[in-house]
Amino acid sequence: MLPFESKNIDLSAEWYYDDASYFSAGWFHKDVDNFIGVSEIQATPFDLPHPFGGARYQAAVAALGSDADLTAIRNWIFENADPNTVEITGVDSNGNYTGFIYGVEGEDPTVSFDITVPVNQKSAKLNGWEFALQHTFGDSGFGAIINYTMVNGDVDFNNELPASVTQFALLGLSDSANFIGFYDKNGLQVRVAYNWRDKFLNATTTAGGVNNPSYTEAYGQWDVNVSYELMEGLTVFAEGINITNSTQRLHGRHVNNVQYVTQGGARYNLGVRYNF
Repeated sequence: MLPFESKNIDLSAEWYYDDASYFSAGWFHKDVDNFIGVSEIQATPFDLPHPFGGARYQAAVAALGSDADLTAIRNWIFENADPNTVEITGVDSNGNYTGFIYGVEGEDPTVSFDITVPVNQKSAKLNGWEFALQHTFGDSGFGAIINYTMVNGDVDFNNELPASVTQFALLGLSDSANFIGFYDKNGLQVRVAYNWRDKFLNATTTAGGVNNPSYTEAYGQWDVNVSYELMEGLTVFAEGINITNSTQRLHGRHVNNVQYVTQGGARYNLGVRYNF
């Protein structure tokens, strides 16, 4: 497997229109080859033998008939096979043997596993914009910081294709933004922050020939932090995380195909910090 290679173009411009205020904008483009994804293969690691379909299984079918069920076949093997290849632990309420039938190397077929492995997949192109603004209101101590990022990719998951079709898609691509309002003066610091991320594809699963996506829905969260310096080196603080009790939700091909919902709840901290 080859490492992925990327050819990047980044352009940016910045305008510092005051001592502590600026605006910046940037554009980026990435052309990625040998993108690493996952695929499913069938393999026989460790060459493990499995009794199903082996010599003892075939002998049981020959003795009992082709319409014999698995329970009857197991009982026949326990009674007639080499005792070194089985272990009887008891009898259940229906009179059937319980225990273990061990695979015999050279007589029984080798177990085949479906294994997910990393592979080099398609090339992909990414591009987007980044904007940032920091503004302070003179010497008042008040200010704000705003960031916004837009991301686009040329490889999306097509929800309309059947689950039998294996698809390569870029994970984790979404727009994001955050806003911070702050006050910082005379030992008092107050920060109110809102962080937001748009919906994005977080995973694709491939199991038994079935391929399905998992999307994380758009999520926003408010946080607050207040601190006050009582004396040099000694600060008291309080913070609230997710104060509006936002919830997070994952879904599949359709928004009604709910896969996971979590509610972390609001969290609050009080503390004292001393630096020396």
